Amino acid sequence: MTERSGRVITPVITATAASVVFGLLLLAVIARWAPLFTLDDLVARTAHDIGDAHPSFVVFWRAVSLACEPLVFRIVAIVALVIVWVPVRRHGRGRARDVRMPVTIAAATVLVGGILPVLVKAIVGRPRPVEALIAAAQTSFPSAHAFGITTAALCGVLLLRVLDASQVARRWAALAAGALIALVCVARVALAVHYVSDVAAGVALAVAWVAGVDAVTRRWIAPAPRRG
Repeated sequence: MTERSGRVITPVITATAASVVFGLLLLAVIARWAPLFTLDDLVARTAHDIGDAHPSFVVFWRAVSLACEPLVFRIVAIVALVIVWVPVRRHGRGRARDVRMPVTIAAATVLVGGILPVLVKAIVGRPRPVEALIAAAQTSFPSAHAFGITTAALCGVLLLRVLDASQVARRWAALAAGALIALVCVARVALAVHYVSDVAAGVALAVAWVAGVDAVTRRWIAPAPRRG
């Protein structure tokens, strides 16, 4: 087994496992599996009751949702593309070439990936919870917020790896990514605009997507050389 092939195994396994999780959730929702629907309904009703009793609860979680809208990360991805592809002064061109391809792949993963939850939503057509505390467009399964934050966060962590950031920086970035993903998922469930299975499916689909892209790009993207 070559070193490059060895590097591809981990993302392939991750993508496969996440795809299986997403597939099982998808089948359970389509089949209206009673235990899953019971759990989803219970959590949605509980969230609605808490929100009714504590208006500040709704304000806080709505602010989290607005700050982490999928559109926000698409704008960030576009800005990143513009930054790395604008003309630079001669002494900065070498470093710019080092980061252009990894940043382009990360940005494309965020931008193109945004189509996936929209397509699945259109196919499944699961209604939003009737207990929803705020208005929300489209259908419920999977959560585009959960997909968007997971895709963006994982791309950020992987980008640090490709750019050869320090292990400490990558570790803190991974912790921050996990916390942010959890925060957004809780926000969508707390507002009762998504069921638990919706956000779980959004995360699983995003992990499968990012890991799949990572597995492909690891075959032809080498880490940028460490400066100094």
